[in-house]
Amino acid sequence: MAVALVLGASVLLAPASAGAFGTVDVGGQHAEHEKITRVLSCDATDAPARCFQPKSLDELAGASGTFGAVGAPDRLLEVTQDGSAHCDAGDYLPGIPYAATGAARAALALKACIDSFERHLDEALAAADDLVDADSVIPRQARINFVESGINGGTTEQSACTYPRVASDGARQSAKCRVYNGLGRALHAAEDFWSHSNWADQADPSKPTILPPGTRQTMWSGWNWVWVTPGNSVDPVYSLTNPIGLHKSELVPFLRYPVARDTIPSEADERAGSAPITGCDDSLEELVKITLPECVGRVPHSVLNKDKGLINWRTGGTSDPSTPRGKTADNFARAVDGARRQAKAVWGDLAERVVARYGERRGALMVRAITSDTPWTDCRIGASAGNERAYYPPVGAGTALRSITARVINRTDQALACDVITLDYGEWASMPPDAVAASNERTFRVESNMSSNGKAGGPEGTVTYKIGRTAYSVRFTFNNPIVGSNSFSCGFLRGDRPDATAPYRCAVENQGGNDASPRFVVSAR
Repeated sequence: MAVALVLGASVLLAPASAGAFGTVDVGGQHAEHEKITRVLSCDATDAPARCFQPKSLDELAGASGTFGAVGAPDRLLEVTQDGSAHCDAGDYLPGIPYAATGAARAALALKACIDSFERHLDEALAAADDLVDADSVIPRQARINFVESGINGGTTEQSACTYPRVASDGARQSAKCRVYNGLGRALHAAEDFWSHSNWADQADPSKPTILPPGTRQTMWSGWNWVWVTPGNSVDPVYSLTNPIGLHKSELVPFLRYPVARDTIPSEADERAGSAPITGCDDSLEELVKITLPECVGRVPHSVLNKDKGLINWRTGGTSDPSTPRGKTADNFARAVDGARRQAKAVWGDLAERVVARYGERRGALMVRAITSDTPWTDCRIGASAGNERAYYPPVGAGTALRSITARVINRTDQALACDVITLDYGEWASMPPDAVAASNERTFRVESNMSSNGKAGGPEGTVTYKIGRTAYSVRFTFNNPIVGSNSFSCGFLRGDRPDATAPYRCAVENQGGNDASPRFVVSAR
């Protein structure tokens, strides 16, 4: 959790150094939440089987200074309002200076975090139902930046999801936005627990964790040292500046989905000293330089957190921890590793629940819609010449200055499976088919429009199909410019290199006209 307050017109974001895993690259933070969540990227070295494509992951994890769904609880108007979003305040030690009533308070704080975690995943699971109709992905619901306007049933676009704290406030957003809101908030809590708690860390071995009976100790209140006086007692005195660490490696059992309720730490566990602790959040004290009474005599967040340091998002490698607890032994590395593994587990749990609730076929389509940048097609969108519409769902056939209705005719005994498609100019009216069966044919359509760089251009791009289980692919190119002649071609690839010796032939028929209807015919030699 990175604390921020509005201090004046010239100060928009003022993160406190106490914070937690950071969300942006300011104030000593290094976008730690983003880099941890990127373990879900298809480009991570230990990516999950159901990994996220780049644009979708940017929205979930944040990118280039944006919060993303996982960082929503750290936004300016939320960060100090709800400790359960960050698993704060679950601190109790069975001895001085804690009162016996602290056990119940700590158990309730941890339960609030766990309940919030599960509620957000319930919201994501429910929202997934709107991603898919009976047998296909609904494009306008599977787009991140698509919301309903409510005007005559029409729609309007937004640049990003808004991720409201109250899920019902985002009811008019796309289903994908709503899934990400729930999933991102749950991931935030799960990741923060590894930073905020003593689950995986260890205390400084050069300092005591339990002091002699009757010891009078001082503690850092977030900005100042204050006395904590236990009085004359024979009970042990727990150090508030070097609390005990549990040094666990296993995933946190009560931050899985659905939550196994019998794993949640109870008041009895707190009294026995077997429950993990999370710190009392003193970030606000450090920022505004005021000692607040609620954290005096308790383990503070500023002592326990392992928030800041450098993370290699691809591998999970860490360096340069910058908090006292994070610098102790390998605490920062263990917190990051655990948070990455927990994030993968939480996403895997949600994906499994989606399939279990909605059935194999619909569930698989929902998972595809959640993870894919263009879930309305199996084709991968390749690099295009700045044409953002290459990623848009198909718009349907309409009138245009130039169009191409292409027919792919497969006269081989192998199925053609869509691989990579590019669209340098124009927009998809209907997508290239995911597959063209042997001895079959299918069509796709592209139309001209105003390109993203402000220049009108006729449809231009490529479509590549893999040929069965062979090493070959066939690539079709098309261009129907506003000014100039049409050009169409096809050729074969072996791997990513052109191959004129492929045991196939390809011909292009019927290439002319403003509304061109080329036929790409693939056959065996």
